[in-house]
Amino acid sequence: RTKSDAGQYSTQAYSESERHSFETVTKNTRRLTHMGNLKVTIVVESQLLRKVDDLVNAGVFANRSQLIQTAIEEKVSRLAKNRLARECAKLDKSEEQAFAEFAW
Repeated sequence: RTKSDAGQYSTQAYSESERHSFETVTKNTRRLTHMGNLKVTIVVESQLLRKVDDLVNAGVFANRSQLIQTAIEEKVSRLAKNRLARECAKLDKSEEQAFAEFAW
């Protein structure tokens, strides 16, 4: 497989069935992109992946993707809340109170 100037991989070195598989994956990825989801590749430690699979097998999540997306959403949300709390802690309460009373 060779990478072109445009960043795309050439399928010339593959057999006909491999090219067909590659085209199918590419079409499916484009379809997912149009639905608002993007396909990404990640590297995960084997122990963590076993835990992920245990949760999926136990029916806690429908699949790995659902678990990973939920985990990312929760982490991003938690980081945003922590940032808001840190910013609020920087405020001078008496100054904010005076400003609130002045505004009304």
